[in-house]
Amino acid sequence: MRQFKLIFIATIFMTSNSIGQTFKPNEIADKLFTAFQTKSYESYKKLLFNTSDYQESLNDFFKNNNVGDSERKEFAEKKKLFADSADSQYRKEFERLLNKGVKLGIDWTKIRKGKFVFKEANAVNSYKKSLSGHLNFLYNDSTYVIFGIEAIELSSGYKISDIRTVLKGGVGQYVDPDLLDDDDM
Repeated sequence: MRQFKLIFIATIFMTSNSIGQTFKPNEIADKLFTAFQTKSYESYKKLLFNTSDYQESLNDFFKNNNVGDSERKEFAEKKKLFADSADSQYRKEFERLLNKGVKLGIDWTKIRKGKFVFKEANAVNSYKKSLSGHLNFLYNDSTYVIFGIEAIELSSGYKISDIRTVLKGGVGQYVDPDLLDDDDM
């Protein structure tokens, strides 16, 4: 899924600087926190791209970039791949993040929400805003962070396209997730 997600994110964000409900930045952080605290995949999934969100982001990309017919055809094939595999891939990613927390000694049901540190940016060649951030939380008097949350603002509000990892230690100010090496995760 990571490879598929990275292809999708690169497609949508390659020109960037950095569900029925409309999610604002702090609302998405609250809902993400609750999804992890309750270990609810269904709640988590509502925060992610669905097929309509994927199509909306592709339409924006096509409208604001010079995309030829052959490239559009490739994107149509990727949309089918997304529709066919998103649910199982999202579930794997959610379980990966939950398991990373368990390896760090976290009992997800006993976490307390901390500060959501984020940066909003206007994407280049797009009318969409992007959001990048980190959600701090507490467990047993230690601070942890859901690190590298990437989202894009769609008509349904912000939808998460990626979450890098869960780490011990808090993030008090915004940190570009690309500054963290894969070895650090």
